[in-house]
Amino acid sequence: MHFFKKLATITTILLAGTTLAACTHSTNRATTTKTKPIHVVASLDFYGEAAKAVLGNHGTVTTIIKSPSVDPHDFEPTPKDAAAVSRATFVLGNGLGYDAWLQKLVKSN
Repeated sequence: MHFFKKLATITTILLAGTTLAACTHSTNRATTTKTKPIHVVASLDFYGEAAKAVLGNHGTVTTIIKSPSVDPHDFEPTPKDAAAVSRATFVLGNGLGYDAWLQKLVKSN
């Protein structure tokens, strides 16, 4: 059963990441080395928790919306959120307009 939970988590992250990657294009790609670990920025806590489960101790995750009471459709990112996205190795979001503000932050970097 544990295997299937991990497989479902990995599949969710890959699908969300692929969707977001298909919607964005950046010439400034972040690279990961032994001295610079993976840094994931997730739009929602749900995605952030999945990323933490996959990354383990191989990187860090920053979640922008941590509260389920915040509506991602109406969310206005702060300059701090924009800075976190600009430093991210990987950005994880819905990609289908649910958190459209995240795609705007990615494109602006």
